[in-house]
This record gives sequence, C-alpha cells and structure tokens, in this order.
Amino acid sequence: IALECVQNQSFRNIEHIILDGASTDGSQNLIQELIDHYQKTDKPIKIRYKSEPDRGLYDAMNKAVEIATGKYVLFLNSDDTLAGSDILSRIVNLIDPSFPDYIYGTHIVINKNGIKHELSKTNHSAFLQRMPFCHNSMLVQKTIFKKLGGHDLDYFVSADYEFVFRML
Repeated sequence: IALECVQNQSFRNIEHIILDGASTDGSQNLIQELIDHYQKTDKPIKIRYKSEPDRGLYDAMNKAVEIATGKYVLFLNSDDTLAGSDILSRIVNLIDPSFPDYIYGTHIVINKNGIKHELSKTNHSAFLQRMPFCHNSMLVQKTIFKKLGGHDLDYFVSADYEFVFRML
C-alpha cells in the first residue's frame, strides 16, 4: 500500500527508501516485483531497496535516515498511506520557504470494515500524557532527527514517542 501511495504522489522530487529486515516470508520477492513494476511506469519515483538484518522497526528507520538525501523524512510502514496523491505537494507549499524543524498532520485510521476514524486533534502540551501526533503523519528535518540521535532502540515499542518527546 505504501509503495503504491508514494508512486502516485503528484510531487515527484522525493526518494522512497524501503528497508526490509532480511525477511524470509516472501516479502523480499513481493517488494522486488512491485519495484520492477513501478520502475517501468512513466516517470517513476526513485526507490532504494535494501534487505538486511536489523534490530526492529526503529533500527530500520534510523538506517533509512542515514542514507536519505532529502531535507525531510517521513516514515510510512508497509500498510500506511498518505491522505491523497497531492498531499506532498500541499506540504511542500506549507514548509517552503520557512523550513520548520517538523510539521505534522491529522492521522486517520481505517479499520478492518473500511470505516475511517480520525484520531482526535491534539496539541503539544498533551505529550506528557500521550503521543501528541502519530509519527507516520510527521515530517521532520533530517538534520534535526540526526542531531537528536534518531530513535532510541532501548524503547522497543515506543521509540517514536520517546523521539517526539525529546524533539519537543
């Protein structure tokens, strides 16, 4: 889903980095087939794909940031999608020319019955109680991410929250 979503973006000046944790369940073949398919289309977005052992999701995200060449990073998991094919174009217009440290948007969850649920709006003061916004709906400057040390792998299931906490 994420691969298709990225390829369908109207804003084309992006790179898509896919890191697979050396899976053995057929994921590597499926990913490669999808990459081959999209690279044959008209004006594909560049995909950089690597499969190697990692220490989990957040380690893979840290590794992706290390090889990313853009100013901002956005993390999408394999079953994530963006709100529309023009969302990155709209975001670029928001951040240029001020280039904030980060920007975030609404997060929508679609349940197994296809029903959309928008997560409640929040503010920065909420971060002491909960994640103030989903890390998958946040773009952060690569330099800020690296300066803060990326995701702390000691927080196996909450490294995104811990990162946002440090960032704020």
